[in-house]
Amino acid sequence: MIEIKKKLKDFICIFNILEKLCIETDVSFLPDKIYIRAVHPSNHCFIIFSIKKDFFEKYDIKEEKTYTLDLQMLNKVLKTVGKKSLIIEESEDKVIFSNGKDKFEINYFVGKRDKRPKPDFKSTSKWRISPPDAFFNTTSGLMDFSGVCKFGGTDMLELHTKSNLVQGTIILECKKIESNSCYAFYDLTYIDLIKDIKNIFKEIKLGFSKDNPIIIKGENEYVNFEFILAGRVE
Repeated sequence: MIEIKKKLKDFICIFNILEKLCIETDVSFLPDKIYIRAVHPSNHCFIIFSIKKDFFEKYDIKEEKTYTLDLQMLNKVLKTVGKKSLIIEESEDKVIFSNGKDKFEINYFVGKRDKRPKPDFKSTSKWRISPPDAFFNTTSGLMDFSGVCKFGGTDMLELHTKSNLVQGTIILECKKIESNSCYAFYDLTYIDLIKDIKNIFKEIKLGFSKDNPIIIKGENEYVNFEFILAGRVE
């Protein structure tokens, strides 16, 4: 049995982000955490959330169980019952969501935790962005000009956009972790899917290199997050 109150807003936000990425996914309940790895249907990107047991007021999971859940239906249920508190339980082939008064049951399929290793690549340009709002507000705005953006990094993190009529550069205020001179192209459409992580994390880390994926990470006391997006060849 799992119960959550204080971090309920963040919990619901996580599943709203996941729904933007895919229709359904496997949710693994482990004795020490909830682990979710969701892949976009295009296979261009995937996302990982690891939610520690201390995130919850009560977390009593004795053995690993993985459920394949319909994210759209799950979010409708969370919106209905997840106002002030949420209790999650299992009953035969259903997961039960309640708040002590209202109760909904969602059918699930028995899933399997995705244990595939993450892609092995090295980022040569790494940045710390705090708060994340400026980054996601900028990338969302650049989509008005072009869906593809050129990321460049030396002493500053630069985002370049180009269309038939307009070309421009935005320099982001952020802290360089390390960076060699490099550039890479990424589709902002996919990055826009995860912009609501700015409501969960006070800081994100970003890394990229030429011809390699971009990785965006968020971490706090309770939640670890990773997003990996393949680059574009231009």
